[in-house]
Amino acid sequence: MHRFSIEVEKRETMGKNKAKSSRKNDLIPGVVYGHKEKNRHFLVKRDDMVPLLRKLKGEPAIIELSFKDESGDNMMTIIKEYQKDPMTDRLIHLDLQLIHAKEALKVTVPVVTKGTPEGVKTGGILEISLRELHIEALPDNLPDNIELDVSSLKMGDKIHVKDIEFKNARCLNESYQLIAAVIAPKAAKAAEEKTEAETAVSAEGAESAEAKEE
Repeated sequence: MHRFSIEVEKRETMGKNKAKSSRKNDLIPGVVYGHKEKNRHFLVKRDDMVPLLRKLKGEPAIIELSFKDESGDNMMTIIKEYQKDPMTDRLIHLDLQLIHAKEALKVTVPVVTKGTPEGVKTGGILEISLRELHIEALPDNLPDNIELDVSSLKMGDKIHVKDIEFKNARCLNESYQLIAAVIAPKAAKAAEEKTEAETAVSAEGAESAEAKEE
C-alpha cells in the first residue's frame, strides 16, 4: 500500500470562522479519530495534501502524521473521507482514522485490468461488473489495487471473486460475484437495452406514484 509522511500542526481553535480563515491561508482543517482515543484536530498545508490526493486517484494509502513542534511517535492513519466545496471543488476538510500495525483494516481498492483479452481481438467486448473490491488485511499487506490479467480471456470467459488469489488479505465480497467477462457485441447491446427499459419502467412507476399522491 502507498505510504506517505506529512507534517501537520495542531489546530488550537475550533469553529466555522476559524476554519474559513485557515482555508484562506491555504491550510486544510482535519481530524484524526479511532481506538476510542480523543480526537486530534490538525491543519495541513494545501500544497502538501492536494498533490497527494491527485496522485492516489482514489487508491487507499497510509498517511504518517508528524505534529509540528511536538515530540513523540508519529501517528499512522488512513484516509477515511475528504470533503470538497461543491461550488469550487476545492478541498475543505479531511477525516483520518488512527490505525495500528497489528490491526486488520477494511478498505475499498480499485480493480485494474491488464492486457487485451483474446476474445476482444475476435470482436468481443470486455465488460467490468465490479470496479472495486472490499479487502481486509493488516496495514502492511493491504494492496494498492487488485490487478487482473485479462489477456487470456476468450469469448464467454468470466472472472469471479472466487477465481482470484488474495495474498495475506481477505476479500469481503461474495465469492460468486462477477468481476469481468468477455461478451459478444449482441449480448452487450441486449444488456444495455434491458437496463434502459428497466430505468424507464422505474421512472414511469415513480411518476404514477406521484400522480396518485396528488
